[in-house]
Amino acid sequence: MAALSAGSENTYLGNVKVVPQKNWTAVASNAKEGQQLDRALDGNKKSYWHSDYTNEGSTITSKVDPPHDMLFTAKEAVALSGFVMTPRQDSVGGRPTLYDVYVSGDDTGGFYHIGEFTGDKTERDMYVAFHANVITKRLKVVIKETPAGYGMMAEVNFFAADEKLKTVEASAYDSVRIHEIENAVIEDAAGEQIKKLNDGIYTTNWTGKKGDTIKITLPTETEIAAISVFPLRHYAFSGLWEDFDIAVSTDGENYDLALSGGKMEKALREQIIYLPAPAKAKYVEITVYTGMGDSISASEISVYRSKAGQESFIKSESEKYVLAIGKNEILAEKAGEAYTVTSDVAPFIKSDITFIPLRVLLEQMGATITWDGEKQEIGITKEDGKGKITITMRIWDDRVYVSDGDPAKYDKVRYTLIAPPRIYDGRTFIPLRFVSENLGYKVEWNGETREITITK
Repeated sequence: MAALSAGSENTYLGNVKVVPQKNWTAVASNAKEGQQLDRALDGNKKSYWHSDYTNEGSTITSKVDPPHDMLFTAKEAVALSGFVMTPRQDSVGGRPTLYDVYVSGDDTGGFYHIGEFTGDKTERDMYVAFHANVITKRLKVVIKETPAGYGMMAEVNFFAADEKLKTVEASAYDSVRIHEIENAVIEDAAGEQIKKLNDGIYTTNWTGKKGDTIKITLPTETEIAAISVFPLRHYAFSGLWEDFDIAVSTDGENYDLALSGGKMEKALREQIIYLPAPAKAKYVEITVYTGMGDSISASEISVYRSKAGQESFIKSESEKYVLAIGKNEILAEKAGEAYTVTSDVAPFIKSDITFIPLRVLLEQMGATITWDGEKQEIGITKEDGKGKITITMRIWDDRVYVSDGDPAKYDKVRYTLIAPPRIYDGRTFIPLRFVSENLGYKVEWNGETREITITK
């Protein structure tokens, strides 16, 4: 997309009204001399901010590693509905792949977290859509990961208020926040999975025909508030949905109409489409009747929980276990329900490491345990909506292997234990903290009561 000219009072990026760049100042936590962050507000994609480094000729001798902060301050507080970042066009090394966004309503108060976002390493614009118009005086982007550890940015533009959204103070953003549902499965009417619509890559897209239905299966039944659609980035707005319905179901057979006659705005940005009222759903069907250019398309589709839906989800996912050294009882709490589990042996401490019997606690956590007597090998696997973790260890062997099942990463990572698993009085014991933390739990020790609290 063409860069916006700084100073224009009525400019559009893909038909989206923006707050002029001249109304902002910018400073980064670090910058190479002559490549300050104000370059991201000059309307020129060829100039860019670069994080600090030193060099001798073409050899880099040192550099500042992430995080890199970009701070933008408006001349006056303004209602923003989001913003877009244009990464450096000719180099991938500093393109943000993981970053946090914060806003503040004034010059001196605290910042409020909008969310954590990911980038796809391409030169394409990176859009962030707010769930409301947020009164903003300062906007901070904390770049946590880039391909080479540098920070770079060519342009940043700020979206003006969207009349379809509520307007809130920065401090009240949590009251209107909706929550993206992970691991939804998206299919076409024939039941074929459309992976392009939730692969997290805005440069891939799906194209259908008028009257097509997109079917979305959520991991669990929940209360939803909205869907978001990122359109195909086509300058003629080809494929933008001009007439569509959204229906929801809890059983996959009986559907209720949740939104009728929906229409996307003529804008090349993520569009959040709110239902008239939150609705319970396990299945969502979107039927698109017409689109611009006599076609229908999309790059990404997401479903969002309402605030009440998110609170119920967190409660349903919450776990807490309390163990005491030398005691056989485990106090457990799952999805708000408290109960007690009794083990025939108690945890103990050896070499400052707490050991627990292999099965009792892990089975409460929903883990699957395998035992290979010949190899004296323990396998612990836990699978949830976020993926699968497998821990492999052997008796009296300080080497342990952890795999998250992601083929894009190393299959297994090896760690060295301070104290390995062992057999005591005919029972297998494992190190509590290492196993619990690698399964995604938080472990706290109370030295006075000699209690361990494990939460998720």
